[in-house]
Amino acid sequence: MGHRTHHTRKRKLHAYSFAAHGHHHLVVEGKLVHCYLEGAFNEEGVSLLCQSLERAVHALSEWVLYVHSTPCTLATPEADYHARGRLLALSHYGCIGIVFQTQNVLMKRLAEKIAYQIHIPFFASDKFEELNQLATPLPFQKP
Repeated sequence: MGHRTHHTRKRKLHAYSFAAHGHHHLVVEGKLVHCYLEGAFNEEGVSLLCQSLERAVHALSEWVLYVHSTPCTLATPEADYHARGRLLALSHYGCIGIVFQTQNVLMKRLAEKIAYQIHIPFFASDKFEELNQLATPLPFQKP
């Protein structure tokens, strides 16, 4: 009986580009920026969201981001990693705090990872009333 040898070819890794997944809507109310998320986000979807956010806040200083998610808001691992990196850089755009509404386990885990790494005030909860009390009035608004 002869010996059979197996040769493994090294495959080139291809960088794939996919259509953006996940929907977002931004609403700027003074120095409070609402970011509404819905659906499953891939890295391209998060990239589009971050570009939209940067355009929306370019003229603001000392603003707070209020992230609203739905129970069906999800993210791929690549999108999760990309989102964390971009959220950590928000202070360079004048963000002084993040309020994060978490409606499912994945969003709670993302929020925990962000809270551990971020250097600006960050609060995450699934209690809508609690978040609204934090977001309004903001510390830099005059009564």
